[in-house]
Amino acid sequence: LMMLDIKEEGSEGGEGEGEGGHEPTFWGDFVAFLGAVFMAAYLLVGEKLRTKESWSLWTYVQPVTAISTLSCWLYSWLLDEEELRFFCLEHNCVLGCFSPKDHALYYSIYLGLFAGIGGHASLNYLLKYIPTATVGTALLMEPVIGSLIGYAVGVQGIP
Repeated sequence: LMMLDIKEEGSEGGEGEGEGGHEPTFWGDFVAFLGAVFMAAYLLVGEKLRTKESWSLWTYVQPVTAISTLSCWLYSWLLDEEELRFFCLEHNCVLGCFSPKDHALYYSIYLGLFAGIGGHASLNYLLKYIPTATVGTALLMEPVIGSLIGYAVGVQGIP
């Protein structure tokens, strides 16, 4: 039913208005729905490959990471308004994470180790031993846990 929450022309804000004065849109709800569908498919494929096909964690995670990296680069290149350059050390470069002036390399390493290996790879590891429905339900706790971590390190208020 949320997907039918389309704003009509000339309607005032009010009852359906979300945080920040923005109304929910069909496009936003549709993209969120697609995200849920693709995540469910990702978990089901992961379960099949990790259990029935006996793929190792590396064999499964490496192509997934490579495809997602190439997809992000392609998306940035096609849709970014600025010119995207490959071999430079500025913020609008594909290799901009190696820029020494804004410590982006440290952030990239942090995200790769903690979010990539500690988060997503561990979820893929668990697909071999825990039912997919349990892993998928545990993913729903990600925003809550992230908010608590943000509060613990002092970058966010009480969730």
